[in-house]
Amino acid sequence: MAIQLPDHDALSLLDVDVIQHDKPWISTVRHSNGSGSMVQITWDGVAGSVSIRLLEGEEEILSVEREGLDLLSIDQTGSELYVACEFGLGEHSGRLSLSHGGCFKFRDTVLQTS
Repeated sequence: MAIQLPDHDALSLLDVDVIQHDKPWISTVRHSNGSGSMVQITWDGVAGSVSIRLLEGEEEILSVEREGLDLLSIDQTGSELYVACEFGLGEHSGRLSLSHGGCFKFRDTVLQTS
C-alpha cells in the first residue's frame, strides 16, 4: 500500500514554510504561531517515517519520531494548523494528531492489533 502524503501544491496554499530537500521524497513543513512557537514536520516518503518537533524559541519542547507511516495529512483553518498521522508496524498501529495555532494540542495513540 502506498503512503498517503500531502500534495505540495495544496501545501503551498497554507500559511506554512515548505522546505524541499535534496532527496525529493523528503519534505519539511514549518508553522509558526506568531508567539515564538513553531512546529516542524519532516517526512520521508520512501522510508515511511515522520518526525515532529515543537520549538519555543530555540528550545525543543517535544520531539516525536515514527516509522511505518501510512498516512500524513496537513490542513489549516484560519491560523490553526492540523496534522494527522496514521501508522502501522508489525502488530502495532496508531494515530497521532496535533493542532498548532493559539495553543498546542497533541494526541498520540499506539495500539496492539493482535
